[in-house]
Amino acid sequence: MKTMLFSIAALAALASAPAQATEILTQTVNISADAPTAGKAISFAQFDASLGELQSVTLSFASTLIANLSLSNVAATSKTVTLTTGGTAAISGNGFNFVDVLGSGSLHKVVPGKTKLDIAPFAAASTEEDTIFNGFAPFLGTGDVNFTFKSTSLFALSPSSVTFSGVPLIGAAATLTYEYDAASVPEVGSWLLMLAGFGTVGLIMRRRRTSLTFA
Repeated sequence: MKTMLFSIAALAALASAPAQATEILTQTVNISADAPTAGKAISFAQFDASLGELQSVTLSFASTLIANLSLSNVAATSKTVTLTTGGTAAISGNGFNFVDVLGSGSLHKVVPGKTKLDIAPFAAASTEEDTIFNGFAPFLGTGDVNFTFKSTSLFALSPSSVTFSGVPLIGAAATLTYEYDAASVPEVGSWLLMLAGFGTVGLIMRRRRTSLTFA
């Protein structure tokens, strides 16, 4: 009897043993390169808690800038100018706050009188990533979790007697990754051991019946 009870107890333990697998869900939103914006909403799907237990949330942010500029000197004499370059791209919300400076610097140019001088395409890029391990409330549900994308231009020219034309185009790609423990299910090995346990219990009970019959 003790042997049979031990087998049943072991069987129950095996049947309840969970198989926890780490799973990953990834979403990417591409933000098209455009003129600087004071604010644009970026949305991702929330994490459905029925899939398992959320362990971490990672946000990756890759931003780019490209600009084609022309300098125009309306004066009759040459002008030496300093062109401040670059821009910023930012994404924020729900525990994340990235501000990328894209190619901040300066160019020194001599612009002859009555001349329009084209500047070769100016390009810059940046990447950031961060992970949070708590504060998951905004990410849980069946709706959307929202972030705000902003961008600015840092281009400026001195002296003002020379002007420039052209708008920097700033874009980005934002990727949100959920890492979670999948809902627990019995492992295949547990099922096999459980069936073997049932066989053991059946064999013990059969032997006991046989022993009682021929006693």
